[in-house]
Amino acid sequence: MMSVGFRFAALASLALLTACGEEEQQVAEPIRPVLSVMAEKQWPEEAQFTGTVEPRYTTDLGFQVLGRMISRSVNVGDEVKQGQQIALLDPASLEFAVRVAEASLSAAKAQLSNAEGAEKRLQALAKTGVSSKASLDTAEQSRKTAEANVASSEADLEKAKEQLGFTRLTATYDGVVTATDASVGQVVSAGQTIVSIARLDARDAVVDVPEALISQLQGKVFEAFLQTVKGPAVKAEIREIAPQATSATRTRRVRMTLENPPPNFRLGSLVTVRSSDARDEVISLPLTSLFEEEGKTYVWRVDEASMTVEKAAVTVGRKTDVAFVVQDGVVPGQRIVTAGVHSLKPGQKVHLGGEPAL
Repeated sequence: MMSVGFRFAALASLALLTACGEEEQQVAEPIRPVLSVMAEKQWPEEAQFTGTVEPRYTTDLGFQVLGRMISRSVNVGDEVKQGQQIALLDPASLEFAVRVAEASLSAAKAQLSNAEGAEKRLQALAKTGVSSKASLDTAEQSRKTAEANVASSEADLEKAKEQLGFTRLTATYDGVVTATDASVGQVVSAGQTIVSIARLDARDAVVDVPEALISQLQGKVFEAFLQTVKGPAVKAEIREIAPQATSATRTRRVRMTLENPPPNFRLGSLVTVRSSDARDEVISLPLTSLFEEEGKTYVWRVDEASMTVEKAAVTVGRKTDVAFVVQDGVVPGQRIVTAGVHSLKPGQKVHLGGEPAL
């Protein structure tokens, strides 16, 4: 009887274990939350350059004579018109020089008048034989000397008036004041910069480009965007590349002509410059989305219809510390897992980070 009971107990235990196993097999695999990004083409960071809007032409204006500045009518940021007065020197000393030159000219003219009169008298006397030829030659030489003195005095007066005109500093073209380097009351020397004026009709985008990328710029057309204000791009064409790189940063300064920039491209504005060729766009993904198996590189691609993942073999291009460029294996519009890639398996159900699992 005990052996029969034992057999019934064993069979009952086996049936119970079988039922438990079936229940374990029916338990669904948990849905794993993942972080992901949508693959899209964009300009790589190394193909975009940050710079500023700068004037193509800037002129430093200064007086051509020494003097004490008694007026400056502009400040930084002021717009000026061609011929507009910028600053003024005390004209007293140069006005005195003009009066001296005028007096010298009057004296020279008086001497010329006397010399001409003396020469005419001697010519009349020479006809009657009273005056000698030597006296006539002397009178003629005196008249020529007086004529030269008049010419010299006229030149001195013209120069004095010109110097007086130099006490007034005017704008040479329409533009905006970018710097002031002298104050009212200051004694300034000839040629010393008083203000700097930039033309507004010609503006450049100025960027510093790593020396290794300079060869890739040739023949390309670029677009410039304001960083602070959304708006249309402005065509930018390379005008000048510095012949040498700076020793500290190993970059070379590149000046690009902005074609018909709108008024909001003000001098000093921050701009981003990038190639306008769409072929330069790439797909860039976080480095955390990449994993290796058997010597090959993969990413997990999310099938958003079934919310499952599948392996996608990729060809890796350039790498940085945080990202890499996909050369092949991913197309724009595909969602790629960016975290926890080593704990997934093909066909596993997932839900996107920040979204509740169903």
